[in-house]
Amino acid sequence: MEGLEAYTGEQINSRFYREPSRHKDKNVPIVGLGYSAVDLAVELSMNDCQVNLSARRGHWIASRWLMGRPLDHRCTRFSHKLPLALLQSLVTVAFRLSAAPPLGAIMPISEMQCRFLVGTLTGKLPPLPLVDKMEAEIKKLQSQITKRYGKAPRHTIQVDYAPYCVLAGQVHRLLPRFWLARRQVRPLQRSLPLARDHLGSPPCPVQYHLVGPGLWAGARESVWAYAKKGPVPPG
Repeated sequence: MEGLEAYTGEQINSRFYREPSRHKDKNVPIVGLGYSAVDLAVELSMNDCQVNLSARRGHWIASRWLMGRPLDHRCTRFSHKLPLALLQSLVTVAFRLSAAPPLGAIMPISEMQCRFLVGTLTGKLPPLPLVDKMEAEIKKLQSQITKRYGKAPRHTIQVDYAPYCVLAGQVHRLLPRFWLARRQVRPLQRSLPLARDHLGSPPCPVQYHLVGPGLWAGARESVWAYAKKGPVPPG
């Protein structure tokens, strides 16, 4: 930062900040206006510090409090819809797309949804069914969710992690068929232990990279490692 070398006071990065008492009764300039900068400014300002926020552009800073209560406690009637003016002038909604909240890990489900969407848009997957058939399937799913959770606005599209991924994997042809091991996972003597570990361990996202679109050469070893030691990051 230009001119920083001329500053004679103590300089620290926000990652090294621990507690405010050592800055008591000091003038503290904070450079930047990100989350860390604003959090530090709030905490230091309550510790008899003179705090100055420095930013390259002007910003509005809203109080977290309204009439003695946190501001978000007052904002309780949100409707998750774009304003009509925005819809009419700037945004065209071509189809309904949403991230299903799972009982389980969210990232594997999001990945499967992305692969399904891309496969559909690029023509690598069969065309979608007729609208009437899809609407009937949606109503069936919503009825099942209502029976399970009641009419709760939070659980309108709740899904279970493992069954949902299996269903998406079937559509996308990602489920390994170990009885075709000679064609899909070679050699055969290595595919049988893989089938054992795959079927006998908890579901893991990497199993959907064993075959089909998105095939990954390291998927087999990751499935083995997952079954024996627990989840490992991709190598």
